[in-house]
Amino acid sequence: MRIETILVKEYQLYKSSNRRYSVHKEPHTAKSVNRKITWDRARQWPLLRILLGCSAIVVPLLVALPALDWLKKEIPLVGRISHAISLTNLLTMVLAILAYRFYVSRVERRPVIEFAARGAFLELFGGVLLGAAMFTLTLAILWMTGYYRLTGMGAWGVLFPAAMAAANAAITEELIFRGVIFRISEQASGTWLALIISAALFGAVHFLNPGAGLQGAVSIMLEAGVFLAAAFLLKRRLWFPIGAHFAWNFTQGGIFGLAVSGRKSASLLQGEVSGPLWISGGVFGLEASVAAIAICFLVAMLLLLRAAKNGMWVKAPWTRTSLARNDRQTI
Repeated sequence: MRIETILVKEYQLYKSSNRRYSVHKEPHTAKSVNRKITWDRARQWPLLRILLGCSAIVVPLLVALPALDWLKKEIPLVGRISHAISLTNLLTMVLAILAYRFYVSRVERRPVIEFAARGAFLELFGGVLLGAAMFTLTLAILWMTGYYRLTGMGAWGVLFPAAMAAANAAITEELIFRGVIFRISEQASGTWLALIISAALFGAVHFLNPGAGLQGAVSIMLEAGVFLAAAFLLKRRLWFPIGAHFAWNFTQGGIFGLAVSGRKSASLLQGEVSGPLWISGGVFGLEASVAAIAICFLVAMLLLLRAAKNGMWVKAPWTRTSLARNDRQTI
């Protein structure tokens, strides 16, 4: 299905849902009509939509998570249940998904087609396979060159909390950076500029992580920022990038016991990476390794080429305008 067909379907859904939400109980006085038109125009502004989308996801978390921490301290049973089922991660994922759906339905006024259930399993599973394979290949290169060695074994019980933490990061970050920032930026400025914007912001956020520095931030921008946006672009749905994001983090931290973006946790295997900073990634982790950058960037280019071949590329609006003007002049 070409991008023009997808955009037409989205626009038709948007118009029909827009009519559904435009029913007001107040009389249509000149003042109320002007207020309605002002909001309808304002919610088309890309920057405002990005701010509203990110706020819709982040603000409920800023309220709910401290409340949960307070409950865990005050009620021991809540603390035990939270530890057993990784309640903090579970609550974060559920709230983020509900908040994203609320934002899309109330502000963009359309169905959440990028998070639809149909075909979700295959896309999610495909992303998991790709993400796990990419990190395993990265680690295999370091092992074969003598920069990684296995030092011990952990317990199987650490896999569940590690998986929940990886799923939490994957879902929340993909909703914000691909579901909101990349998607809306692409609608406003085209695919190329949206790739640059979303990847740069993704790298900048990770600059705050332990041991990141400029190398860690730039590495995240070049590998994960570009790769995950390309994964979204391939199907224009969130399941594939969520699966890849989850699998990379879980394989790196939960299975092989290496720091994920500067944070290390309990794992099934225990190992260590040595060598210069550009190979090991240092305290930040293998994301800052040249091997990880090369593999992720190569896969990203392949995905981008496939997306372009499938007609999933969006040209910048000024380019579309100039092309339309030239077509009219030719006619």
